[in-house]
Order: sequence, then C-alpha cells, then structure tokens
Amino acid sequence: MLTQLGLLDPSALPVTGAEQAARLLDQKLPSNTLIPKYRAAHGRLGRPDRGGWSVCGQHSDLVLPAASQGSAEVRARVAAARAIQAERFAALKHPRARTNADCDGSLLEGIAAPDHAGRTLLREAADALGLSARGYHRTLRVARTLADLAGDERVARIHIAEALSYRGETLRRAQVAA
Repeated sequence: MLTQLGLLDPSALPVTGAEQAARLLDQKLPSNTLIPKYRAAHGRLGRPDRGGWSVCGQHSDLVLPAASQGSAEVRARVAAARAIQAERFAALKHPRARTNADCDGSLLEGIAAPDHAGRTLLREAADALGLSARGYHRTLRVARTLADLAGDERVARIHIAEALSYRGETLRRAQVAA
C-alpha cells in the first residue's frame, strides 16, 4: 500500500518486497483491475453493513510461507522486548509506564524519536493519510515496539513502514480517495 501511495520506493525494498510492490503497481494483472471495476460499478469501496472489502494483490499471495519462527522463539522475543521496555522506563524513573502502551504522547516522543528517514516517512504518511495526533502516536508506539522486538536501540524507517502497514484500513481509504 505504501508503494501504491508513492510513500515507499520499491527499489529500496528487499527482493521479495520489490517483487510484490511491482505486482501491486502492475495495472495489467487481473487482481489490480478489481478496485477500478468495483469503484465504477458502485461508486465507492466497501459498505459499512457488509464489513468493507479487502483486496489482495494476487490470489497466490493468500498462500503464506511457512512460519520462520515457532511459538517458543516468538515468546522469547516478546519477553525480551518487554524487559527492554521495563528497563527503559525504570531508568527514566517513570512510575506509571512499564511498556510502550503505557506512554503518553510527550514521553513517547522522547523514547520513540525515529531516525531522519523514519521521521520523513512518518511525516509524509501523516500528510497523505490525514493521520490525527492519536493515529500519529499509535503509529509511533507500534514502531517503537517493533524496534524493541528487533532489539534495535533506535526507531528506523523500516519500523515506521511496518507500523504503517498495520494501518490497512486507513491506507485503503487513502488509496481510494486518491
């Protein structure tokens, strides 16, 4: 979605991401004709009484690869991320915060300040998607958690991009409006 909105350059993606981005942008592929055809027929995507629509790039995208990590590995990563967060807030002597979810906006701005590329992407996405302050902070909070899960000290562009990708409905609405 970020590639379709022009917020993410497909050449900077890993090979599989670049291939997926190219498929999403290729208007000759059958699945990419669904949105314009539906919009022409119905005037808008999704209907509130039917729960909306979710359109994938290709039917083959529905077949997911095998999990790269088992439950035990994921559990260990989550435990490590929570320990990082607990240490961070203990060092800040913040009595109420134990995890990123407990942060208010000003504290979050301090602990989750992204690098220059991440800040640029977040600013562009906020403008393009019309993110509210709440949406901006939710994206930043998720990006900080993703950085913690990866064991990274700083929130980077890749964390911001992944956090934005989880805002699927917002991205779909922005794409339809464009």
